[in-house]
Amino acid sequence: MYNPKLIHTFFDGFRTNIWIIVALLHGIIVPLTTDALTFNPILGAWLFSPHVGYPQPDYKKKCSNNLNGSAISLADAPIFFQVLILSLLNFFVATVYCYLQSFPIPVIVMKITHMGWLCNHGLPSIVNISLNATIRKEVFKVLKITKYRYLFTSSTAPMQSITANMSTPAPA
Repeated sequence: MYNPKLIHTFFDGFRTNIWIIVALLHGIIVPLTTDALTFNPILGAWLFSPHVGYPQPDYKKKCSNNLNGSAISLADAPIFFQVLILSLLNFFVATVYCYLQSFPIPVIVMKITHMGWLCNHGLPSIVNISLNATIRKEVFKVLKITKYRYLFTSSTAPMQSITANMSTPAPA
């Protein structure tokens, strides 16, 4: 030991219990009163705010500049539907799983729920490929698929051309 007299001063008799109580109180109070650390893959660090490093959209500007008054812009609608489909499937399957933990259900319902849970983990890739043009284009590029690319192409004009056409006056 470095200094037996100092160790004896701090840890003799009941003083050891005080150190244990202080450590336990710290271990209980700190996790309950602080935010949890989350891993941020952009910065490669554990941070208290999971949004650090990600671009933050200006929702007030988006809502005030919207032409038809709806909260979701035309460009954000496919992303909204992707998230909605996957979230609803996850919600329904998780709800049935919670229900079957407490109450007896028929075997067929349990099997359907289990298949739904399996689909819940495979469906995001299918939803993203079918609804997200950027992901679809990259998947086709990686798989070197050119023959059926026309089946999934969008027939709508890009947003830039729509807004450009709206800003130019009509010919007289």
